[in-house]
Amino acid sequence: MAKILKIYNHQDPILRTKCRDIAHVESWVLGLADDMWMTMLVSKAVGLAANQVGMDYRMITINGPQFQGPMINPTIEERSKEVYHFGEACLSVPGYQFDTGKRSKNITVSYFDLAGKRQTTQVNDMTSVIVQHEMDHLNGVVFTDYLDGRLRGK
Repeated sequence: MAKILKIYNHQDPILRTKCRDIAHVESWVLGLADDMWMTMLVSKAVGLAANQVGMDYRMITINGPQFQGPMINPTIEERSKEVYHFGEACLSVPGYQFDTGKRSKNITVSYFDLAGKRQTTQVNDMTSVIVQHEMDHLNGVVFTDYLDGRLRGK
């Protein structure tokens, strides 16, 4: 039975952690994927990264128009130079929504599925933004990092 996990806010050090690869799809990985999916849905979000729930592993869950499910150890293989503008929000930074102006319109992503098989998919527009936002989390980047210092409160 999936459980709802605590969402860590942007001030927690786990959100600045470069997450570790998942070596093998084991039962704990399947359980984390279920818990992350349930947490994302209950939170009415379209994406979630493992470090947002306190786990420093490279896994994201995506609920976008072109892709629904987990991605383990995702890697962007190709990205378009064309930018897609979309107002992003983040469970770890409640109350903010803005367009970073930095997201590629089209990306090709490789990842492992829950069976441990390598997959590759192409996504664009909103789904592309969601994947890039969640992958940033895995590298310790929060979307507010794209704001200039004046707006970030520095």
